[in-house]
Amino acid sequence: MRAFTWMLPAALLGVLSTFLLAPLVALAARSAEAASIPRVAEMMQRAEVQDLLGNSLLLALLTTIFSLLLGIPVALCLGFRRVPFSRCLEVATIVPLLIPAHIHAISWARVIGDRGWLTKVLLDCGIKLNVRMPLGDPATDPLLGHVYPGPAWILATTLFPIVVFAIRSGIPALDPDALAAAQLSGRGRWARLRLVLGWLALRIAGGATLVFLLALASYPVVSLLDTPVLIQKIFFTFSQVDQGGGLLMSLPLLAVAAVLVAALSAIDRRIRSESTRTARFVPEVRSVGAAMIVLSILTLSFGIPFAALLREAGPIHWFRAEPDNYQRVVARVAPAFADSFLITGLVVLAALPLAFVVGRRLAADRRGLVEWGLLLLLAIPSAVVAAALLSQASEGAVGEPMVLLTSSVTAFGLGALGARKPRQRLAFGLVASGVAAALVHPSTGLLRVLQERGCGLPVIGLLALFLPLAVRMMRSAFAEIDPGALEAAKLSGVSEVKRQFRIELPFVRSTLLAAGLLVYLLAFTELSASLLLLRPSWQSVQVRIFNMVHYQRIEEVAALCVLVVVAAAAPLVLAQLLRPAKRRPS
Repeated sequence: MRAFTWMLPAALLGVLSTFLLAPLVALAARSAEAASIPRVAEMMQRAEVQDLLGNSLLLALLTTIFSLLLGIPVALCLGFRRVPFSRCLEVATIVPLLIPAHIHAISWARVIGDRGWLTKVLLDCGIKLNVRMPLGDPATDPLLGHVYPGPAWILATTLFPIVVFAIRSGIPALDPDALAAAQLSGRGRWARLRLVLGWLALRIAGGATLVFLLALASYPVVSLLDTPVLIQKIFFTFSQVDQGGGLLMSLPLLAVAAVLVAALSAIDRRIRSESTRTARFVPEVRSVGAAMIVLSILTLSFGIPFAALLREAGPIHWFRAEPDNYQRVVARVAPAFADSFLITGLVVLAALPLAFVVGRRLAADRRGLVEWGLLLLLAIPSAVVAAALLSQASEGAVGEPMVLLTSSVTAFGLGALGARKPRQRLAFGLVASGVAAALVHPSTGLLRVLQERGCGLPVIGLLALFLPLAVRMMRSAFAEIDPGALEAAKLSGVSEVKRQFRIELPFVRSTLLAAGLLVYLLAFTELSASLLLLRPSWQSVQVRIFNMVHYQRIEEVAALCVLVVVAAAAPLVLAQLLRPAKRRPS
């Protein structure tokens, strides 16, 4: 039984490294062989690449500013005031994150797009407004001509809940005595607000950094709105099967992402090192005005565009023989829904045991190296991940020594980091490396099967994109387990397997469920990697929406978008509503 306790985690780490990390290493090695230093310098000196990189940075910066303007008031109102219908408002705060970014873009296009109703109204008043337009002329204005507020606003309406969650996680840890002292000292409202924002500065910085990181590599919105940014050029290069050129163009984004990941990791460690206060802040003041502020921001961010989408989709014909737009589009894309649910289910089933094992190992690791590596995986653009998988699973790559070598070495390194004792590190590394070599070796034919049949590559790609988030959630949950209880169980003769199932699993069960719901949401709504990884025999409802925008009636596209939002949000909204209410202290 003791051998089983370390062989199973080692085997899982071997699978993880083979399918998630080794393709990126192999792609980098192949690109390094084909790309010399002069070619890299030439690529970076191109005016087009520099302009696109500048546009990307400005877009991410403006997205972060918009997200802070939307997220900070919502977080403060919900965190410092007792608002009516707080449970409903909390659920509504989650909804913008549940709507895929490309559906946000389609919705806002019906409001301020070329044929949007608000654009037409303002045009009659002599005001020209279009979601695709920059603030200035790109040919004459060197700064405002590269600022695109429309795509930045759409990305902000998608990502601002991250800022809300980051701030609200820190509000209960504030010292209630310090807040009371600030209020009794006679300070004005704005002075107290500045004081509170100073206390929450680390949380705000962490949320803003994550928003900037995600906005920098977001593809669907900029693709639908034709925004000239670097990620769109990278995706186009990869789709033209130029893997070396695509990876070279990705280097600036990867460098910026590495810096942001280092900053985010430092902020995370600083937050975890803060002392936990015994007194918890609980809002006591009831405020209807705070509820109105939250409701107004939510209406502005996603209520108005989603209402425009519902209006475009038309009514549902309950008792009429003539089919409505929802019935027409469901009959047409039912196989795509089935494929999406199947792929998403496989991703969730694969992610949960891996997140459990790796998160448990990271909770005992104080070095932070694996944590930083997982964050870096989160920062890699989805197009790069998809291209790496396609490169490693291609017919010409199967059986290459480079693929076998990178898989084995990467698996050995990850397996060795999964243990603390030297002997366990060697054993973990050898088992993980053996599993990786067996999976990749041409005699098994596994990679070729994944490429030519089934949905293996999309599942692995989505797992590579979203597993780091699930692992971080599980790491935080395992870190909160009382080590004294585990040590007492160990001294009483309870085996490690029984400790995992009887002590650790019940403690992290709610977090494991939350991680599964998060992976379901992200995998079901993902678009960028699916465009490259899905074979013609498989469909995705998100890819169908992306293609239907160009050749289908907008009424059917709007109806399909509404159905996707309902399918994505239903499990999370149901879980939030069924969550038991927290009892307020007397």
